[in-house]
Formats: sequence, structure tokens, C-alpha cells
Amino acid sequence: MMHEISEGLGVLSLWGLILLNVLYYYSMAFKLVPKTLRIQGPELIKKPLKWKAKFRKYHYWGNPVMIGIACIHGWYAEKTHWTLWLGWGILVLLSLSGFLMKLQKADQPGAKVNRLIHSQHFLSILMLLTLLIGHGIVD
Repeated sequence: MMHEISEGLGVLSLWGLILLNVLYYYSMAFKLVPKTLRIQGPELIKKPLKWKAKFRKYHYWGNPVMIGIACIHGWYAEKTHWTLWLGWGILVLLSLSGFLMKLQKADQPGAKVNRLIHSQHFLSILMLLTLLIGHGIVD
């Protein structure tokens, strides 16, 4: 019974985190496109970037909820691996730094550090890799 609940929570946290962060990863990828193509590109490609501001409140409040669900999923899973907890820890670090960015003003001490941690592409990639590798090991 707990295994099925854990699996369901895992699927819920996976899709919840994807939906809550897809616009931000799209924005990260969009910045890798050469500037001339970004400016001259069709409006359809630029439109999701405009949705980001309206979507931000769901991003701020939904990610901590999904991280809690992911933690419960990990506690009740049949098998676990250290790579999964490393990925979850990075996810917590990214979420916590983003939440602190929300609470802090730009001129407060530590605000720059929070912004730098939260916007690290390397941490996002490392988190995804550790979670994929960890789930590949235990499945």
C-alpha cells in the first residue's frame, strides 16, 4: 500500500516540478540562442517569456510544496540511493534560495548570493542528472 502511495507521490512531484519550472528552464535555454536570432525570432517563441511574470507566484509557492511531496515520496519508497538524496538536497537549495530572494529586497545582505545560487545553471543540471541517475539505479 505505501509503495503505491509513494509511486503516486513521485509522479505528482515530478509533473508538479516540471509544470512549475518549465518557463524558467525555457528562459535559460532561450538565453543561449544568439542575440540576433532572439531579437528577430517569431513572436511565438518570445511569448512564453512574457508569461513568466504572471506565473511567478505559482513558482514561488508551489515549489516548496512539491519538494515536501518529493521528500515524502523518498521516505516511503521501497529503495533509495544517495544520489537521489543529493538531487533532493540540490532541489532544496535552489528552492530555498529562490524563496529567500522573494522575501529579501535587492539591497539586503545576502541577496546577491541568493540570486547567484538560485540562477546557477550548473546546479539545475546537476540536480536533474543526480535524480535521473538515482532513479535509474533503484528502478
